[in-house]
Amino acid sequence: MKFRRYEPAVIFAQKALSSFCWLSGFTACSELLRDRVSAIRIVSYHRTEKLNTHKLERHFRFFASHYLPATWNDLEAQITGTSPWTQPKPGLMIAFDDGGLTNFTVARPLLRRFGFTGIFLISPEWIDTPAEEQPAYASAHRIDAAEQGREAGLAMSWPQIQQLVSEGDKIVSHTYSHHWFSSSDSQEILFKEIATSKSLLEERLNISIDTFGWVGGETEVYQPSAFQLIKEAGYRYVLSTVLGLNHPHTNPFFIRRTALSDGWPLAQVRFWLLPVSDRRYQCKQKLICSRLGISPVLK
Repeated sequence: MKFRRYEPAVIFAQKALSSFCWLSGFTACSELLRDRVSAIRIVSYHRTEKLNTHKLERHFRFFASHYLPATWNDLEAQITGTSPWTQPKPGLMIAFDDGGLTNFTVARPLLRRFGFTGIFLISPEWIDTPAEEQPAYASAHRIDAAEQGREAGLAMSWPQIQQLVSEGDKIVSHTYSHHWFSSSDSQEILFKEIATSKSLLEERLNISIDTFGWVGGETEVYQPSAFQLIKEAGYRYVLSTVLGLNHPHTNPFFIRRTALSDGWPLAQVRFWLLPVSDRRYQCKQKLICSRLGISPVLK
């Protein structure tokens, strides 16, 4: 199984643009503006390969020098407006989609080393899949899993996820089976992916699951029928796949996060965290919010 989120031509263009901005000084100048913003950003990864540990460490070291670690309580206080982020640097949290084993074995030690809180988006059916069947499951469900260490399985175990809980990380429902929502989904499918996922995570981990994370970055996955059930199921917060900062009074059902890759050079990561990168998603944000009938900011 080999799943890639971007086409090679797009990857090449992104790297070329980010390198140009790095060499021209545009990145450094823009970062001066960004660092004055009192906001909390969530960055997110999928797989975190052992062979990319050195690159991921460079990412985390950069985060540690340009941001301050934020907790989920900080994010709640920020978006509700009860206690806005007023630290001298922006806050940062780091999310990991899907529950891959390398998020525990590779990324978790770096989280602890640099003092960041992790947000782990879990699809419980993959966790329950026998290790020998996990590569096929990942391929069938479009899960971007690590290529190495298959003999130990590709997904985390429930005890490992429970350990994350005990260490203060946030667990988020990421549908039951890593499901891309579509207009053809029946109510039975929606209930299983949204409500059953929540109840199963709560049962296995003995915690309250109050946050849901959309699967897929396409506008079409933001189905109004799915969103309605997300609210009815009792979720209080929803993580989107739209780049951007989270300011006071950000809509709790539209929390922004910035997708990165463990294999990216640091220049590309830095470019993705600039205000100009966030602005590229303004049109997409408006379209998604229009589909769901919400505003990105509550006033």
